[in-house]
Amino acid sequence: MNTLTIEKFLKNETDLILEAGETTLSLEDEILSIAIDFSAKYTGEEQVWDEAGNNVLSEPIDFGYKEDDATLELEMPIENAETIDDLLDRTITINSETDDDLTNFFIMNNHHPTFDDDITLKKVNGEYILQWKGFLPDINYYDFEKSMQRKFAFTLITKFEI
Repeated sequence: MNTLTIEKFLKNETDLILEAGETTLSLEDEILSIAIDFSAKYTGEEQVWDEAGNNVLSEPIDFGYKEDDATLELEMPIENAETIDDLLDRTITINSETDDDLTNFFIMNNHHPTFDDDITLKKVNGEYILQWKGFLPDINYYDFEKSMQRKFAFTLITKFEI
């Protein structure tokens, strides 16, 4: 829980896992807003440098994705709901063909959309849980066309407060 997992993303086809930080949800004037922060994890201390200190010899395989802050955001209109509790146990589906520009995944200092998202809000044992599944383009590329040539499934499961 409290993680975003991008399936088989890393070079050796293991999952990239980002730890979810603060998660905020609001529903105002029939606009649902979700923002999840993924705090920075690594510093230069996790890298091994050559004796001269000019070249990195090794670093964790996921270093580039976790050295800077990342965020996942959504802003979309919602009908027939006045509070977040009205959305519990209801799946919100974002169809990429008709609902573009609703999401933003900011990672590695670049913005990426998500695709074919399913978002479910639940309350379990008094705690609110957000589950978000969808697809990301290949976030290794700044070039939109290159990034769209390959998509990766992701799942986010995290707690939130209202």
